[in-house]
Amino acid sequence: MIGTSPDHIVLSGVSPSDVGPLIKAARELGFTGTMSTETGQDPKAIYEVAGDAANGFIAAGGASTEAIRSDFMVKFIERYTKDWGEWNDVAGLYVYGPEIMIQTLQSVGPKALDDTEAFKAALDGFVGKNPFLKEGGELKYVGRTDYGQPRQVSVPIVVQQVENGEYKPLFVGKLPD
Repeated sequence: MIGTSPDHIVLSGVSPSDVGPLIKAARELGFTGTMSTETGQDPKAIYEVAGDAANGFIAAGGASTEAIRSDFMVKFIERYTKDWGEWNDVAGLYVYGPEIMIQTLQSVGPKALDDTEAFKAALDGFVGKNPFLKEGGELKYVGRTDYGQPRQVSVPIVVQQVENGEYKPLFVGKLPD
């Protein structure tokens, strides 16, 4: 592939354990363009394997970059770190699912526990409070545009690049409705 002189390589669907070696190999073979993945990765693990070759690698990371974290999220990260040793940025994506489900169940009431149709009916217009973002905002279901129904959880999409084993945010985006 390097012989075709690409200007960018996307490591799509690559296992996290393979990202570092692939970056390192591409650089050793002379690739000087940018590289990215659309999935969350562990920047420290990548850097441990690829070293400075990992600098500039772009990934869609977790939804909890420091600039947008609420106090609630900061405290969550502190508890997580106490239990698990270190924060994994991708974990920031997974806090949204349980929270939106709880808020949706609360909005429908006890009948939603036994009646999935009542729960599903609430998805279309549900708008909850997002406790994870400093600026607050809405917690809602999206997916109408791509899937014809709101079944995806709207989370901030933080596009980041690796710099010396740490993520540095490039921008924060959001999913379309």
